[in-house]
Amino acid sequence: GGGGGGSDWNAWGGKGGEPQKIRQTDGWKLFVGGLPMDCTEAEMRTVFATYGEVTKCHVMPPHGSSGRVAAFVYYATEQAGDDAVKVLNGLYKIRQDADAPIQVKWATEKSQGGGKGDFGKGD
Repeated sequence: GGGGGGSDWNAWGGKGGEPQKIRQTDGWKLFVGGLPMDCTEAEMRTVFATYGEVTKCHVMPPHGSSGRVAAFVYYATEQAGDDAVKVLNGLYKIRQDADAPIQVKWATEKSQGGGKGDFGKGD
């Protein structure tokens, strides 16, 4: 006999599983992209505080060639991050005159695909 079990292997089915979320000492880390060049930390906090307590916000300098700006937002709770992703990602425009909505997603430990991962200097 034996050899049973194993029948629940497909319990994880669906859309490739949940994104892996990162919890750091500062909180639950979200990546935000597609921001205007002059976007400020205060502006980010105002928007993201709607969904929960923002423990830290770091706006990165504009990318050399594209001029795109990205930021990291840290939430005190995972739920706040979930809500922000659901409501803002691909939908919300930080500025009325922005040509495209912002991207909001769970930050990944290492950026998949190219890019030289030398963020995090300074601070």
